[in-house]
Amino acid sequence: MFYNKFNIFIYIFLFTRVNSLTEEDDNKFNIFIYIFLFTRVNSLTEEDEGVKYANRCEVCKILAIELENRLEETGKSHDVIETGYAVDDVKPKKKKEYKKSELRLVESLDGVCDKILEYNIHKERKDSTRFAKGVRWGLRQNPGI
Repeated sequence: MFYNKFNIFIYIFLFTRVNSLTEEDDNKFNIFIYIFLFTRVNSLTEEDEGVKYANRCEVCKILAIELENRLEETGKSHDVIETGYAVDDVKPKKKKEYKKSELRLVESLDGVCDKILEYNIHKERKDSTRFAKGVRWGLRQNPGI
């Protein structure tokens, strides 16, 4: 609120000064206005624009939840993976459970990014649950918005 009142005061002050300037002072004043407006526009934070993006903790939490869900989906298989193929096939192949394999982790990571894109920002919430899947509460109540 203070930020908006301060801007209004500065703009009124600057535009009342414009009428009392000579041509030489006017050029200097125009440069000052361009610099002032450029710094004011670039100094806006994401909260000033009405959007607060996810911080590192919130992103990590969402990534961990989605990776855990994906690992639960792929962990239901009781398959066994055989590795160690060679040309002569003299040695027996190593066997490893799919549940404990690196392949399962790699395959799980493939689908995580798509799942994260399903999240929406719910501005009515203030904690880390503001990032959730589904439609915002207000849009469920008023679908015509």
